[in-house]
Amino acid sequence: KPWDHPKRPLSAYNFFFQAERKAIVAAVDEAQRRKKKMAKSDAKDAPAKTEENPVKSEPTTEYTYILDDETLERLLTPDGKISFEQIGKLIGQNWKKVDPVRLAKYTEMAKQDRRRYKQEMDAFNLRHHARELRKQERE
Repeated sequence: KPWDHPKRPLSAYNFFFQAERKAIVAAVDEAQRRKKKMAKSDAKDAPAKTEENPVKSEPTTEYTYILDDETLERLLTPDGKISFEQIGKLIGQNWKKVDPVRLAKYTEMAKQDRRRYKQEMDAFNLRHHARELRKQERE
């Protein structure tokens, strides 16, 4: 594949997956932070908000997840990392029951990406065709 070949267009599911993964990762991080904070507060009082220890109150994604302990345990591998397989299963289940408003949003994003891809492919094909003509002229 030539180095300047356009990236393929993403589907509605690809955009959904990106958004869901970001939300789930943020929820897992928040749940782990909460567990650590609870463990610390059992031993002593929770640390106050400082510049070194800022308390985030705003969600980092459009949709937030609140994970129960069972789901959190299923998502994490024994070494504490997020399992891609499990996160994929969760996102797949959520895709099957996505509400029509969100589905329309991701479908529109996919349409825009297909337009982008078509424009970039048209430009690529022109450049590629011009290269082939120059190559033939040299021979």
